[in-house]
Amino acid sequence: MKEWFTVQEAAEYLGYSAYSLQLWRIKGGGPCFHKPIRRVFYKKADLDAWMEGTGRRRHTSTPATVPVPKATGLPRVQFTAEGLRWLRESIAS
Repeated sequence: MKEWFTVQEAAEYLGYSAYSLQLWRIKGGGPCFHKPIRRVFYKKADLDAWMEGTGRRRHTSTPATVPVPKATGLPRVQFTAEGLRWLRESIAS
């Protein structure tokens, strides 16, 4: 298995969306990441340690598609059920 993952690979490995990883990088609370030059990478050992330390497990539920209003010009975003709960809690606090 690979030692270093891209954002998309890390998201698939953890069972979360790449957008969830992006939010965690901005707000904190996510796995340790490395950004040597413009690109973000995750080390497998850091992902495993984060899952063990937070008590999180790989998420296996089917992601829910959340539509983004067309006026923003943003693409549709996929969240897992747990990711949606986390986002709602983050917005509420």
